[in-house]
Amino acid sequence: FNPSIRRTILQTMDILREEEDLLGRLGEQAMPPRPETPADHLALPLSSLKACHQAIRRRVIEQGCWAMAVRPTFRQIGLVLSLLTREDAGGEVHLGGGLRIEKTNDALLFHYPRGKNAFRGSGREAVAVAMEITAPGEYRIPSLGALLQLSMKKPPASLRDTPGLVVDADRISFPLRLQSIVPGQRFHPFGGKGSKKINRFLNDRGIPSSQRDFFLVLSMRDEVVALPGLTIDDRFRVTSNTRKAMVIDWRIPGRKIQSEKR
Repeated sequence: FNPSIRRTILQTMDILREEEDLLGRLGEQAMPPRPETPADHLALPLSSLKACHQAIRRRVIEQGCWAMAVRPTFRQIGLVLSLLTREDAGGEVHLGGGLRIEKTNDALLFHYPRGKNAFRGSGREAVAVAMEITAPGEYRIPSLGALLQLSMKKPPASLRDTPGLVVDADRISFPLRLQSIVPGQRFHPFGGKGSKKINRFLNDRGIPSSQRDFFLVLSMRDEVVALPGLTIDDRFRVTSNTRKAMVIDWRIPGRKIQSEKR
């Protein structure tokens, strides 16, 4: 046995141990403050992660998993790292125990959409909504904890000063229908040319699939009137000939929805 080989191995082990300690400290510094006990969710800002070296990102993701009481594999960490290279939001990685790591518009979100269990499916169970809207007023959707409010008003001087979405009430004929998005369903986005698939529109807005149950379709017969909380169909926009407007207000407690002022 060559003593110099043994000495080289021991020196290399010392170097690796020191580098391991350094990566651990840097990873801890990059982690946001968190409680001592495992929480139900953890958000790592994308801006901070992208500013880190790849080795630090790997360590931060690993520590995030441990903070959620899950031991990640090398492959799983690699899949999470690949989310950071994508331009769009909405990608997710499924880990053991029901943990999901999802890329949102501004963070890498660690959470348990269906609680801590062994489920490895596509997140929360889908919620199907189908409701007849017979007249202006308030309509509660218990399965989503949401509230739809429709009110008739004079056309506002400025749409941006009006809470909610505004459509031409002269074109509205009740009953309307509030329902979940149907795969392949199309509408005419406000200010756009032609029709577009609603799910493609949601992709463009960066709304992940796990949150799409909270966005429904308000329709009149076979025509989409609006996507409450998001935008209206261009065919129902307010014009200079509009005599009466309908305001569509969509509220979900605990969720901030940034609608387009149309």
